[in-house]
Parts: sequence; structure tokens; C-alpha cells
Amino acid sequence: MEPARRALLFACLHPLRRRILEAVALVPGSGQSLARRLGEGQPKIHYHLKRLEAAGLVKVVEERQKRGMIEKLYGAEPGALEVPEEAGAEVRTLNLTPGQAHQFREDLGRLIRQYQARQGSGGVSHRLSWALEEIVA
Repeated sequence: MEPARRALLFACLHPLRRRILEAVALVPGSGQSLARRLGEGQPKIHYHLKRLEAAGLVKVVEERQKRGMIEKLYGAEPGALEVPEEAGAEVRTLNLTPGQAHQFREDLGRLIRQYQARQGSGGVSHRLSWALEEIVA
């Protein structure tokens, strides 16, 4: 996979970056408005917006004067929510109780350790990225 595509995929992996990207895909927003919408601190939102902008996933869609400053509104780039097909990435949603989520995390960790123990020579390296996060509606 080319480096630019890898950077795009990496930027999408952080849960807050995904939430920001999904939010600005629906309605463009400033760092301040996104902080309110997502219930996060403005410095944290600004940091992740800059990383998403550097990866080419969001762009400034409007600049306006507000209280003597210039407020930037960010929107998603076309196709920003699409995961490159060659990445072999797949997103699944599971409905789990807290106990089931804990057990799933342990089971997956155990399975990963088993595969790591069986590594042989001659294979091609792969990176597994996964996240188990509660989705709050």
C-alpha cells in the first residue's frame, strides 16, 4: 500500500478522529463547535483536526470573522470515510454487554498471542489494528 493511503487509513483508526470525520461529513464545523457537539476539549479537537487535515481527510470549507478572529469551518474531503479496498480493512459492529466486551477483548488477545507464537519464516508481515469502543448514540 502506498504511503499516502497508509496515512489515510492510520488517521481513520483513532476513535476521536473517526468521530470528528463522521461529524464534519454531516455538517461542517469549527474546532469550538465540534468540541461542543462531541463533548471533548477544544485543544484535543484542534489537534485531531490538524492531523486529519494533514492526511487530506478534512479541509477548510469556510472562513468567517467571529469576535475579531477568523473561524475556520472544516468539512470532510470526498471519499474520506471510505477505507482503501487493498487495506483489507473491515468494520463490524457487535452488541455486547460489558462482561461480553471484556471476554471478547481477552479472547482476541489470546488468539493474537497464539498466532505470534506460531510465526514462521517466509511469511509476509501484517499489522492488525483493532478497537473495541462503546458507541454512544
